Amino acid sequence: MRSAQRSHATRPRTMREFSAYGLAWATLWWLLSRGHADSWLVGVPTVLAAAGLSVWMAPPWSWRWNFVGMVRFAGYFVRASLAGGCDVAYRAIHPRLPIHPRMMVYHSRLPIGTAQVFFANAISLSPGTVSARLRHGKLTIHVLDARQPVRAKLAELEQAVGELFGVELPRERTGEETS
Repeated sequence: MRSAQRSHATRPRTMREFSAYGLAWATLWWLLSRGHADSWLVGVPTVLAAAGLSVWMAPPWSWRWNFVGMVRFAGYFVRASLAGGCDVAYRAIHPRLPIHPRMMVYHSRLPIGTAQVFFANAISLSPGTVSARLRHGKLTIHVLDARQPVRAKLAELEQAVGELFGVELPRERTGEETS
């Protein structure tokens, strides 16, 4: 009796997840097939199978995106990407190639899990930085120019990710590590 109650109670969550994954996979299929209607003959079973496998294999969602945080993150990311792209382009065409590459360690204030992984991936999408390792809340990052205010930019990105996931971050940690 107890297991029947539990499975009935989790059904709406599973259906929400199935729907969310289905929408994501259907969007990807639509993009890859360039919107050709005849591709859905194969696409529908593929999307349904992918959504079902995603629900079955993925851990349960323990987070929700905050809509206001999503809008702020999108705005932040567009601004930071444009500024970073211009900076990298300037450095690439400058005759003296003004770079000072370094590996640095950043201690994330985000909780271990999805938000932290998202943060690490967002760092890699930002021009001039690449996440090399994430372990126990410590991110090892390759930066193009360590003379820039990299930590401040990382803290700003981390704050935006925290808002996106609805996480209130503790005060910033101090101390720098570079290698």
